[in-house]
This record gives sequence, structure tokens and C-alpha cells, in this order.
Amino acid sequence: MAGAPRQLNQFLAVTFPTAHGQCMTRPALLLDVDGVLNPYAAPANRRPGDYLTHRYPMPGHRRPLRVWLNPGHGQMLLASTDRFDLTWATTWQHAANDWIGPRIGLPKLPVITFDPVPPTPTTIPHAGPGVHWKTATVARAMAGRFFVWIDDETTDADAAYLAARHTAGAAVYRIDPAVGLLAEDLTAIRAITKPGLYRGPTPSELRRRRRQAGPIPDSATGPTIT
Repeated sequence: MAGAPRQLNQFLAVTFPTAHGQCMTRPALLLDVDGVLNPYAAPANRRPGDYLTHRYPMPGHRRPLRVWLNPGHGQMLLASTDRFDLTWATTWQHAANDWIGPRIGLPKLPVITFDPVPPTPTTIPHAGPGVHWKTATVARAMAGRFFVWIDDETTDADAAYLAARHTAGAAVYRIDPAVGLLAEDLTAIRAITKPGLYRGPTPSELRRRRRQAGPIPDSATGPTIT
């Protein structure tokens, strides 16, 4: 990639010694579902535009889980595969391939498995204050490989943990769960040149932009898909 910043070239591929010489691997783009592809924290009566409402039948629960999904996310993410290998990093685990992917147009992807999955988000006591319970597993799964991790719960503590322990480099991109993944987030991710914590826009930032741009149609209503 001629002309790319030196830092970016450092992470575009990691070389591994093999019995047949050297092989190259591309960086991974790790995907969460809830808060990223499903902006669950948006107001219940104001579903984000371009999203459809789905109902996921949760085993052991009488009522299905409401899931908002944007059918355009699949193509947006697939456009990133010229640079990244997409991988699920979500508590949905293999259900992301079975249920989420087909509804947004994604093929089956590699899955990082978390065992056990905590019933609620917690921290890892031995990893340090504020470190997300996923982080150590993600680091082990991506050993020797640069990755960008899109999640709605990561913080500076996770970026610091990865900087200290993941020598191949990692960038953490935090999405606001009331906003979800935007096209501009993927543009920003493609421009990342070094490890660290990055953030997508907040609801207040989007409201400010809308005020500056003028009124837009209200897309809060629409069909429910099962």
C-alpha cells in the first residue's frame, strides 16, 4: 500500500513462520451485536432510521427479544473485507451466524467463543479495574494479529490492557449503543493508523448535526420482521 503511514503498514499484515516459509495474515475486524448492530439503547418509540424490528425467540423466555437490525449493514461491512477479515466477538456467539448474519446479508464468519458467558457484563478481577470480561479472551483469540474491535462497552482500560499485552497491536472502537454502527464509523476505522481507543458519535453529537442540517423525516415507525 504505497504512501500509507508507516504505522499503518506495520499492522496491515503480520508475518508468521511456517514449515513452508512465511505466511501473511490480514488484520481482523471484530464485531459485537448488541449496541453495535442492534442499537438497543435508542428510545423504544424512536427506532433509528433504516432499521427493521425483528423478534428473536429466546430459549427459556416467554417473550421474544426485540432486535433492531439495519439490512444495509451487511454490504457496509463486506466493503471492509478488502482490508479486514470479519469476525464475531459477541455474546450471541454462533447464533450471530445463524440468526443475525442472514438478516443483514453477512455470510458465516469466524466466531470468538466466550466460555462461560457472564449473565451480565462484568469485569475480570485479575485483569485490572475496569477491564471488560471479553478482553482477555479476545486478546488470546487474536494472538499475533492486529485487530480493530467494535464494541459498545469497551473503555480506556481495555485499550491499556491490550497495549500492554497484545504485542501485535489492537484498536478499540467504541460505539454508542443508542446510535449503533454508522457508515462514518467504518470510514474512520479504515483510517486508523495506530492502536488505541476510538469512539463513534454520541446521540447529542448527532442531534447537533441534525439541527445544523435542518429537519429530517421521522422514521420511527415501520414493519416488524420475524
